[in-house]
Amino acid sequence: MKTIAMDLCTTRPMRSAAVADQYFRLLEERGFTPARIDKTEPIRTVYTRDMAVEMWTHAEPACRVDGVGMVGEAGGVLAKGSKPAFWTDVWWWDCPDRVNLSYLTFHVSGAAFARYADAVESLFLDTIVLIDAEYGYITDATVEMRQHEPGTLRTRMPGVFWANYFGPRYVAFFTPVKLDTGPWVRRQAWHQGLVTWLAVSPHDLVDDTDPEERAKDHLGRHYFGDRRAYEEGVRQNPRWRPPHRPVPDLRGPHPVPADDGTPPLNIRGM
Repeated sequence: MKTIAMDLCTTRPMRSAAVADQYFRLLEERGFTPARIDKTEPIRTVYTRDMAVEMWTHAEPACRVDGVGMVGEAGGVLAKGSKPAFWTDVWWWDCPDRVNLSYLTFHVSGAAFARYADAVESLFLDTIVLIDAEYGYITDATVEMRQHEPGTLRTRMPGVFWANYFGPRYVAFFTPVKLDTGPWVRRQAWHQGLVTWLAVSPHDLVDDTDPEERAKDHLGRHYFGDRRAYEEGVRQNPRWRPPHRPVPDLRGPHPVPADDGTPPLNIRGM
């Protein structure tokens, strides 16, 4: 089944009952009230917001250190609804002495997106603010898989998609001038960053790769994963791993983006 995926990443603490409660309120307000929730598949628990918040904030030991054991915590929750068909999940990490990347995703059926496109965009924008996202996107899941290469934001940019949120670190990294002049059909300043759209509809990019290719050429291909190179490398050597690419430094406070077209800031070849 064709699906539309929303993916957001933050380095902020996510074990928060207030954040969890507000996220499920945002879902309900847009008509995406879950029917079932759980920590893992199969998802069987009947949804209530209080139970969803409890599952979200429940912590398990995580972050193993050799010779020491578990030194941190992690948690999350899965939720599904059927009218309209959607699912969402959050996975957060709280590990000492490292940058913690926590993820929130939302998937809706392509048929439902045709009716709820404005609600999904609104959810995207409000959730960026809620979790103080670093980076995120909305895309047809087919396009997401086409651009996918193993790794995280520590090692590569995942791609260029229908809607893209570049937080302050990414604006400083690429520079405002570079981002503002990309091949976007529209763009919007948002939460000290920038949201850009690459086409009128996410479906427009399923069979047309030209917009994403132009965007990668404009921003710099060496920042992005290359699925074809990955598959060829693994075909020749199953243990092959893609090289790390220059990425924004996710440590420390948000930078103040340069506004004069200067070279990218905080580049770290990891």
